[in-house]
Amino acid sequence: IVEALASPQKGLHSSAAEALTELTTDDGEAASPLAEGLAHPDRRVRRSVAEALGRLGGAARPAAGGVLSALAEADATYPRETIDAYLGVLRKVGALPAAGPILLDLARVDSRLLEGRDALALGQLRMNLFCTLARVGVPGEGLPFLREVLRDGLNDRPYEWSGAARAVWSMGAAGVAAVPELRLAFDPAYLDVYLMTGPLMFENEIGTSPRREAVRAIAAIGPGASEALGDLRRLQQLYPSSPNRPGIDAAIARVAGE
Repeated sequence: IVEALASPQKGLHSSAAEALTELTTDDGEAASPLAEGLAHPDRRVRRSVAEALGRLGGAARPAAGGVLSALAEADATYPRETIDAYLGVLRKVGALPAAGPILLDLARVDSRLLEGRDALALGQLRMNLFCTLARVGVPGEGLPFLREVLRDGLNDRPYEWSGAARAVWSMGAAGVAAVPELRLAFDPAYLDVYLMTGPLMFENEIGTSPRREAVRAIAAIGPGASEALGDLRRLQQLYPSSPNRPGIDAAIARVAGE
């Protein structure tokens, strides 16, 4: 199938691509053979293989090393859809300590993957990298970098900010040092922005906002984020009957230890 994907014959390529769309989480034995396609010289093949691996869910774990190698070789000439496919596999695989340092390096604005991209593509790719980091695990050295993103990007880079807050959320109480930066989203002068994000977010959600992500992260940190209680209670008054209100109430209960 991998070789057929690279065929110049349009019909053969289409048939191979269609065959890959039939893969499901029940086809875990396909992960290792498919992983070889991640090193194929044809970028179309690599993307199709990554998308197929994503359909395997957690069963794609044997291919995680190949995905990381493919990511390490990617640069700013790669279409965002290809990078999204690679990262989608890692999010399905879940905890993967080896991925954390690689994703952190790729998330730097001057990385070979991001340098030269336009502002929107840069922001969305960084958000994807941070959300993937939240799934595979943030390494110990990652929190200072995430705090830097949160400190400087709220108004100008809402995608990156939301992604970084999601990564802090995944750290639970270990993310407590980021509370001052998370509280920036609670400033009454800040105008929150809703972001359409699709599958990066929690199941059954199609979007998020910096303030929503900050509330979640504060709730995950728990009692260590007590300095944010006043902010959260002000948000209760700001959102008396909003879809955001249950999350705010839950965060207050969690931080207050109720």
